[in-house]
Amino acid sequence: MTDQVHLWSGLYATDALDPDERARFEAHLATCADCRAEVAGFHETLADLAIAGAEAPPASSRAEVLVSVAA
Repeated sequence: MTDQVHLWSGLYATDALDPDERARFEAHLATCADCRAEVAGFHETLADLAIAGAEAPPASSRAEVLVSVAA
């Protein structure tokens, strides 16, 4: 495994690796504390971004969903 795998932390955190790359990176994570810490940091940042972009749905949405479910 080359040092390039150290660049995959962000791709891993955003689920952008293909299955083979994901398996390679997960094997690497088992032995690399730096990458584990970096992935944890990416996960925290992604959670913060998700919360920052969250908006309450319009009040009419509930009624629309219930009508759709009933149909």
